Amino acid sequence: MNTFDSALSRFAARWRRGLLLVALLMTAAMGWLLLILLGVFDYVAPLSDAVRPVVFLAWSSVVVLLALSWLLPLFRLNRQAAALHADETLSERRPVTTALEVSQQQEEPTPLRTFLIEKALWQGGKELTALKFPATLPWRSIRKAVWISFAVLLFFVGLCVMNFDAVKTIAARLLHPHADVPPYSPLKFEVTPSQPKVVYGSDAELEVRITGGPVPEGVVLLTREDESAPQSESGAFAMGGGRFGQRLQRVTQPLQVAFATGGARSPWLTVDVMRQPRVESVMLKIIPPAYSRRPAREFALGTSELVALAGSEIEARVTSNRPLSGGEVTLTPARSLTREKPETVVARASGGKEVVLRWKVKSPCLVHLDLKDITGASSAAPVELEQKMLPDNPPIVSMESPAGVTLATPESEVPLKVEVEDDLGLARIDLVRKLTGFRDRGRRLTEDAEEQAFAVDEKLQMKTLGVEPGQMLELHAEAHDHNPSLMGIASSSVGRIQIISTEDYANVMRARTSLQEFQARFSALNEAVEQVREALAKEDRAAAQKAMEQAQKLAEAMAKDFQAFDAEKQVSEEAQKIAQTMQDMQQRLANASKEDIEKMKQELGEAAKRTDEIKKKGQEFAEIGRVLEMAAEFKAMHAQQQQLTKQLEELARQIMLGDMRNAARLDKLARQQQAVLDRWKEWLPELRAAAEALPADQADLKKEALDFANAAENAGIQRSMETAMQQAKKDNTPNTFVNSQLALVGMDTLMNSDNKLCKSCKNGGIHFMTKEGMSDTLAQMLAGMCKRRGSKGKQPGQGSSGGDGDSGDGFSTEGDPMMNAPVYGPDRMAFGGDSSMRGNHNSRGRSGQGKPVVTPQHADTISSTTVRTEAKRQISLRDVPERYREAVRKFYGEEAVLETSSSKEAKP
Repeated sequence: MNTFDSALSRFAARWRRGLLLVALLMTAAMGWLLLILLGVFDYVAPLSDAVRPVVFLAWSSVVVLLALSWLLPLFRLNRQAAALHADETLSERRPVTTALEVSQQQEEPTPLRTFLIEKALWQGGKELTALKFPATLPWRSIRKAVWISFAVLLFFVGLCVMNFDAVKTIAARLLHPHADVPPYSPLKFEVTPSQPKVVYGSDAELEVRITGGPVPEGVVLLTREDESAPQSESGAFAMGGGRFGQRLQRVTQPLQVAFATGGARSPWLTVDVMRQPRVESVMLKIIPPAYSRRPAREFALGTSELVALAGSEIEARVTSNRPLSGGEVTLTPARSLTREKPETVVARASGGKEVVLRWKVKSPCLVHLDLKDITGASSAAPVELEQKMLPDNPPIVSMESPAGVTLATPESEVPLKVEVEDDLGLARIDLVRKLTGFRDRGRRLTEDAEEQAFAVDEKLQMKTLGVEPGQMLELHAEAHDHNPSLMGIASSSVGRIQIISTEDYANVMRARTSLQEFQARFSALNEAVEQVREALAKEDRAAAQKAMEQAQKLAEAMAKDFQAFDAEKQVSEEAQKIAQTMQDMQQRLANASKEDIEKMKQELGEAAKRTDEIKKKGQEFAEIGRVLEMAAEFKAMHAQQQQLTKQLEELARQIMLGDMRNAARLDKLARQQQAVLDRWKEWLPELRAAAEALPADQADLKKEALDFANAAENAGIQRSMETAMQQAKKDNTPNTFVNSQLALVGMDTLMNSDNKLCKSCKNGGIHFMTKEGMSDTLAQMLAGMCKRRGSKGKQPGQGSSGGDGDSGDGFSTEGDPMMNAPVYGPDRMAFGGDSSMRGNHNSRGRSGQGKPVVTPQHADTISSTTVRTEAKRQISLRDVPERYREAVRKFYGEEAVLETSSSKEAKP
């Protein structure tokens, strides 16, 4: 190694020591500053004893991470970086970097090149050697670290000066998380006696004197068996002069006590129980086996039953009014175990009045306790008690959510609710997660729960799991107890989460939205504005303020609400305006003059006009939707008839070949045909009524709907169904099939006719003329109606799901096997309404009071992959009089009059 390399290595070593000093100072400063901030939080909102260890662990982890981050520059310091730092200290000529670069060149040496390299190395080494020690340290970083450390120290000293007692107490709580350090309070507790003791079965008097400030009302006495046991509290009696007292009655076992008021309490004190011999008394102590982790239980004979686990040790402490020489216990097996001989255990006394008998629990038996005094005489009547066995059953694990199959979007939160019970105590609970195509992954929910019951209620963040639409996530909980036989293991049922896209989620919302609920969403803003106007008209400012608050709350929620239909964008935009208007008016209302009130009324009048237009638009959508609902119902009936005809065809073929094994199925198929016939009879008048209820500007749709109804009535479909029923009653399967086929042919003719409503029914597009901006929403409504009837369109008594529909129409009424699965996705408010658009389902909310509906009790489902038809408006100019055609082109646009439609698959 030449002189230059040695000098550069010494410089790098000194620079690293400087960086190490910086890392130590910054880690100490930042760690202490974080501890101060945690102390401030503990001062404002005291941490519980259970949270303190977690906070200490988190603080330690952050300090370690900070130390690693500050040590990173030290590890990254190489020869090149050291040369750069040396040149920054020396001059702009960069002699050290130049020397390092020429020394690393690999070109063929020449005398001149060798001379130049040696000169550069000599010059670089000389410059490095000439550097004084202070110049070899990163003083800029050191000064910065020193100033930061000094600022943190100064801040800490300031806190100590302000309240040293608080700093000392809070520091002890944070740095000793497992120690019993009460939260800081200016109140001082002086408990008398400081080391309480009580005779077994006697009362204990406790008193506390509270000083340091005014005492809040409600001083209580806290009691617990040990640190892990639950606390109980009882009110303390005021004794005057800041003193409070309470009495513990009949203390039979040691316990811990503390006085508390508000957020302050005294340290825990242990009340020791002194055993006092009593004449002919028996104290029983049950020591469970070590695996059970249950504490020993002691009680007086007669106060509790003797129930213990197999392998437990029983200790009977018997006292007498005479000195004893010993005693014995006889264990007589139960009747079911009479073949076993009784077992006798003998114990010797030490000449006192007490004897201790011990035995192991093996089976249920009758226990006889007998005493002998120093003369050898036995007791007049031995003590008898029944020993019962406590079973050790495996844990009971139930997973309430997710249960069965749940649908969720990749950004949603799915509740995880697990309840576990064990008769003794739980060792650990694991959540096992499996994603299709990946190995199982387990997550420890708790370890050493030491409780008989444990519940988990948290949210599963789908986003953090990195799931994608189309994937299936499987979950189940697994619980273990402490039974050494390994029989204490149990698992919950498997819950599956099907990941769906946002578009699929929108399809769910459309399918579950009723016409009345759809209309209520468009009317909610207008109703809220009208309530505000009514309150202002009455000059009731309090009522107006309340109405404005409610209207603002509703509008803000609707502005952020998930939009399932395209038309809801206008509702959202108007909701933003209403929310801002209500917020401004609330600020002006308190000091508003009459002129201001009048101005508000004018502004509300304008808002009422806008929202009334939206309300009318929603009403128009609903009126048209009722006709579309009849179209969707026809598609469902067509699918059911198609499926029924296929089954009848297969049954007729079998019978004609002489195979009578399935002949009895005709009755079931006949009931299905009757259900379709009954619905057909109801559907025709309902279609006409819906058509007649259309507004005047929907004459085109009204005409098409009435033509559809007349064509359906004249197609002979009902007559063919009735004939099929008559043939079924005669057990004539071939003729039943023929007439069912005739009914289906009639339906097919209608489905494939030129009627615009029939075309909409077939492919989901909107082929009749509507106002601008309505066709997409109407297509979405129709898609939701048809989708809903894929599972609910059939009537009671039908044995199969909906039909398949045409393979090429891109619109299916296939029943979804997960229709009742819970669905989780973006929040969407529910407005009251009868489920006329989605069968006889319960509504998901009351009108005007929106609330999230993505909950299991309101959840429906969709298939994992769906196809959405996005149909353009199709207007045939042949159906428009000549003098109106130019106006139609201008109103709807050139593209709208083309008789085309485009379909695209929904995003996965």
